[in-house]
Amino acid sequence: MIGLRFFGLLVGVIALFFLLKKRRQKRQVRGSLFLPMLLSIGLVSISALPTITTLPATLLSLNNVEAGRIIALQLIGLLILFVLFFWERSKNTKTKQTLNRLAVGLGCNNFCPMVDLKPNSVWVVIPALNEEDNLKELLPKIPSEVCGLDVIPVIIDDGSTDNTLDVARSQATSFASLPTNFGGGVALLTGFALAIRNHASIVVTMDADNQHNPNDIESLVSAIVQEDADLVIGSRHMGDFEKVSTIRSIGLFVFNWLINFLQGTKITDCASGFRAIRCNKLQEWELLQSQYHTAELIIESAKSGSYILEVPISVKNRSYGESKKGKDLKYGLFFLRTVLKTWLR
Repeated sequence: MIGLRFFGLLVGVIALFFLLKKRRQKRQVRGSLFLPMLLSIGLVSISALPTITTLPATLLSLNNVEAGRIIALQLIGLLILFVLFFWERSKNTKTKQTLNRLAVGLGCNNFCPMVDLKPNSVWVVIPALNEEDNLKELLPKIPSEVCGLDVIPVIIDDGSTDNTLDVARSQATSFASLPTNFGGGVALLTGFALAIRNHASIVVTMDADNQHNPNDIESLVSAIVQEDADLVIGSRHMGDFEKVSTIRSIGLFVFNWLINFLQGTKITDCASGFRAIRCNKLQEWELLQSQYHTAELIIESAKSGSYILEVPISVKNRSYGESKKGKDLKYGLFFLRTVLKTWLR
């Protein structure tokens, strides 16, 4: 036991020495050294005066148990590890959100309008990652006007390595590009920021993989113009769609039920990326997700009391390339995490 105490004392003193040295050398990291220094002081104190562990052992009713103080220390150590784990996760999340905001700002700054950006128009925001072949077919099909409003398609390139931007230029489609692949959610946030900045009336989001039918844009927008909706979701389950995996179908059924249970909505297609949004509502919702953003948008709009509608749409399988959503299990787990995080905040 004496040898263990000596080892703990030695480790604590050495750690404290290097932490103090680092603190003197780099003033900017002082705040981040507080917790490691506190742990080092605790290790030195326990090694030098082991009787101070009697109190936690007593509180945990371990004072009469063999090696009770050591067990108490182990339990306290596990608790500290949990605290450190979630503290680091919180720091990483904040850092990621800061980087995402920076990406949105950079994307907005390099925006290239290819047409006259009339106010009170409908912006069709299309996040794209290596979708040159699909965009060649999709862009010519987008109508120039719906419900008496001008339609402005905007490609948000999410770090593509193919000729996605060249296709946008050749089709005279406005575009912005992110410096690297940040995720579809960040691409959408860039499009939303540009739409707000240029006084758009309605924002439509659709996938770049040519799964969505541009003719359905009118029914989405019409639900806002004529029925005063704030968020209109295109539902493949109210319309028609080509077959997808059974596992994903079951997962979406479960997530539809979960979101409806948590928010009191009546959504039939919580994973639909084909939506129309009243532009001024976007500033009321806290949208943070870089991926799995469809659930976040629904829950945020429901929490704010926005009027949500669904309309039938047609969805087909992508013409070229591979889905960016990932495997079914990973998709389901991260989708669930997004639902719970958005609901709890």
